[in-house]
Amino acid sequence: MNKELMNPLFKETIIFRPLTEYRNSKLLRYSNGAWIADDGGLDLAFVDLDNAICYSVLLPNYLNVLWSWHDSKLTLSIVGEEYKYEVRGWHTETVENSELIHWDDKDREKHPNQIAHRSAMDKCCKLHSCASGHGVSLTSNEYDKPNPYLERGLIYIQRTMEQITIPKNHVCYQCLNDGLLHKKEAFESLYSSTLGNLSDEQKRLNKLEIDVYDCEDEIKRTEEKLAQMKLNQLYNPVLDKELL
Repeated sequence: MNKELMNPLFKETIIFRPLTEYRNSKLLRYSNGAWIADDGGLDLAFVDLDNAICYSVLLPNYLNVLWSWHDSKLTLSIVGEEYKYEVRGWHTETVENSELIHWDDKDREKHPNQIAHRSAMDKCCKLHSCASGHGVSLTSNEYDKPNPYLERGLIYIQRTMEQITIPKNHVCYQCLNDGLLHKKEAFESLYSSTLGNLSDEQKRLNKLEIDVYDCEDEIKRTEEKLAQMKLNQLYNPVLDKELL
């Protein structure tokens, strides 16, 4: 694991309060795996007693992500109209503008917040026979909407009790160098989809060629049958002989 390029937040244990006002549900609090009745405190995870829902911190799959946000118009202005159907619209700020580094699953699973998440899912399954996880993101908004946990100041670093906030003046590493990586991503996406279309059309052509062969074969067999019918005089004698 490349700790030098790791988001500093991921080296910490994160605690929060869940947003559950609209459910008015009773909760269990993680409390180092003891799962006690919620007393209003901050913790790593929570489980809803009335619904099959657990709340936990969402750790991303990439260890160097600082922030990500959605802006399709910005991406389109960079890559051009030619790639308008390939625009994904996501922008990402990373440590030292490095390209995304995958967080090894084995290392990620050892993180206290990931351990709490797994415990919450297991506890929820025991209570409700299923579980739906509500992830508290540290690194992104909710698509085009603000991150409600960060916006309302509900997430903290456990060690320092420092409140985590939405970062400002973020820079997308893909937008650098005149958007080179956005352009590369759009080109690769268009190239891949074009190859896919070519493959589909080739398959369709192959099927049509088989259909043509089958039709030609059926015509040949039918003509042979008609010729044999004439030869054997297999016809209704009351019909006009001109039919044959």
